[in-house]
Amino acid sequence: MNTITEINIKSKLISRRFITENTYVIQLERKGIGFKAGQYMCIGFPGEEAKEYSIYSSENDDHLEFLIKEACDGDLSQKLKTAEIGTELTLKGPFGQFVLEANPLNYNYVFVGSGTGIAPYHSFVKSNPGLNYEIVHGVKNSREAYDQQDYNLQRYHVCTSKEIGINFAGRVTKFLDMCAISDDHLFYLCGNSDMINDAIEILQKKGVSSDRIRTEIYF
Repeated sequence: MNTITEINIKSKLISRRFITENTYVIQLERKGIGFKAGQYMCIGFPGEEAKEYSIYSSENDDHLEFLIKEACDGDLSQKLKTAEIGTELTLKGPFGQFVLEANPLNYNYVFVGSGTGIAPYHSFVKSNPGLNYEIVHGVKNSREAYDQQDYNLQRYHVCTSKEIGINFAGRVTKFLDMCAISDDHLFYLCGNSDMINDAIEILQKKGVSSDRIRTEIYF
């Protein structure tokens, strides 16, 4: 496996798996790329503009996976949705410092994400069996609880903003506001800037110091 250095490489599309009508996981050749769970790469078609996507797969997989939601104005996400298997793409990276602490099994984590902002957490969990974590995932409805079977369901909390049912009805910030906070929790926030800013304000009001909060603005 390569050491973790930024590279620019060509990789073929191996497969595409749909989770919902407009959200899917693409699998690409890894080509020896080394990375830390939580990092992201720039994906594009040769000669065209690339976009950043967090790595969804485990550090130990022999391929790379990315969780992608089709955007109405997202030309790349639309093209990746229909690209033929075997299509050659460009990869650049890995980038980012949104990674776990050294000796990650010694910590208790709370991962807060909205939508496809759960992608780095999927890589965290798949890369680190035995990890102590809670996931708070904000989605519109339960269909967007992407690959929930990959998590310990007692530690995976779905917050649905547009659906009332078996899950928590409301945004992730409402869930956080109602939760008891432990002094040993480290908080990771990934998603849109409004969610992150609101979550930071709630956590700080609960006495969580800034050195216990990590953030990644996802879109």
